[in-house]
Amino acid sequence: NGGTLSGVTFDGAMNIGSTVFVNGGLTLHGVNGTGAGTINLTGDVHLYADGGETLDNATLNIGFGSYGGGALDLFDPSHANPVLILGSNFDIVHAGGFAELQPNFTDGNGAIVNDGTITAGAAGGTFVIQGGSFTNNGSIAVSNGDTLNLQPGAFIEGVGGSITVASGSTLNLGVAFTTAQLAEIANSGTVGIQNTLTKSGVTL
Repeated sequence: NGGTLSGVTFDGAMNIGSTVFVNGGLTLHGVNGTGAGTINLTGDVHLYADGGETLDNATLNIGFGSYGGGALDLFDPSHANPVLILGSNFDIVHAGGFAELQPNFTDGNGAIVNDGTITAGAAGGTFVIQGGSFTNNGSIAVSNGDTLNLQPGAFIEGVGGSITVASGSTLNLGVAFTTAQLAEIANSGTVGIQNTLTKSGVTL
């Protein structure tokens, strides 16, 4: 645990118990090189994608720790506007407690693109997506009494992107939204407006 993974191929479950940096690509497979891999962030630890990466073919279980830990970070101290791409076969699962998905040390300029699945389903938990820009081309689901705070500097709902909020769960919008974007959320729970809501073609 700890240190830097550079151009690594890993089979099976990767259990991370201290902060790790990834650069030069991370190829993930299941046991014996078959199927999708697994990453478990098992405490108040950070997984840093150094300089922008594409993560795919794996499930990331995150959020076993308390406030301030359990984070997937886009890391680039050179402030070169890096991009972290979560591939179409990359699933983030909020396992409990507090978890974050964010640019870090990017001077606020980093971008995260979700082409995969984000599942916030930890009862009583809090999952935060913040900083930089966040594009959702995949699916985000909030369920089981979890709370998702969506508060990047800018939010883009891409083609095919979806957000679902189940009964008893909460989505807090800490980023500027339009009524058209809000109307696209499949909501059976609670949506909190914590930033600007602009009328755009749809009256609520």
